[in-house]
Amino acid sequence: MSVVIGQFTIIGEHEEGEGIRLLPHTHGNAYPWWSESTRNVLESLTVEDVKGKRVLDFGCGASAILGLAAASLSAKSVDYAERDVELWAIAKTIVRRNAHSPSPDTGKRYDFILANLGDAEQVGKVSVRSEHGIGTDKDGAVIRW
Repeated sequence: MSVVIGQFTIIGEHEEGEGIRLLPHTHGNAYPWWSESTRNVLESLTVEDVKGKRVLDFGCGASAILGLAAASLSAKSVDYAERDVELWAIAKTIVRRNAHSPSPDTGKRYDFILANLGDAEQVGKVSVRSEHGIGTDKDGAVIRW
């Protein structure tokens, strides 16, 4: 069953229709894509934020949903960063299923960063790599810079 969050439609692996296609997965370290903080970032993300820009989904987790959302809004390119190798393997599969290339973070500066980390301090550390972005604090509230 599809789920609409803001301007995005999230669909399952075998569902018909257009949207961000996610695979069912379970992993002890995976942060659920349906969390309140993820929803808050998706609802806050606009075309103006990412269109034509180089975007980084920092801490993309298994779903890479924020990077896929940026790609659907015509980001010029999207790179992904995930330190857990098992989550990164799942994320690469999901990104490919959405007809995108799972490009890893190169350590460069970006035009816009998505950092749904649930930690304002960590968001602050990654924010130095871009003048603009969206992150979340421990309460799931959106932080923009």
